[in-house]
Amino acid sequence: MITLLLADPQEMVAESLRLALDGAPDLTVTGVATSFAALQGLLESRTADVVLLDQRLPAWHEGADVSAGVRRVRELSPDSRVLMLTASPNEAAAVVALESGCVGVVPKTLSLDDLVAAVREAATGRLNLDSDMLARLVPRLSRSYREPGADLTLREREVLRLVAEGLSTPDMAARLVVSTNTVRNHVQSILTKLGAHSKLEALVIANRSHLLG
Repeated sequence: MITLLLADPQEMVAESLRLALDGAPDLTVTGVATSFAALQGLLESRTADVVLLDQRLPAWHEGADVSAGVRRVRELSPDSRVLMLTASPNEAAAVVALESGCVGVVPKTLSLDDLVAAVREAATGRLNLDSDMLARLVPRLSRSYREPGADLTLREREVLRLVAEGLSTPDMAARLVVSTNTVRNHVQSILTKLGAHSKLEALVIANRSHLLG
């Protein structure tokens, strides 16, 4: 069962999302917040596999932006995957989401089935961006990270470049002529070595450290 916290500035929208997502057999919404302050209160008393939050959520405190709020969420609940909802998806919104540590950004116009699928993917750290947008975003991602270790193998670097191309696990397996389990093992090793929580975060680190050239 995937546990989920919802954060949307409009209470009616948040409650509508709760009712809709609670209808999925493998999802359960454990809390709803209409501000980052309320979300903090929820995170201090419970855990969640996924935090689905709207980009327009009121600031954590005066002068803070949504990036600071997302980073605070990750501090309070390091194991939670943060998935950002936006009314008008664009590269700027995606950069804000990814550099602050979200596993993806999805439009609020998604159908219920697609939103449920996005939440399921977020719970496993999978990409929540199409390959075209991902390719456009990689050069723009500039968040400062510590330099990763030099222990990535040649094959892991190859897998990392395929991730940057937006290839799915089956497509990477076909390209490398290996099993999907082997690809998953490589990806998990990459995440561990780069200190990343998701493939998207690994790409931010890799781009900053010039590992994709």
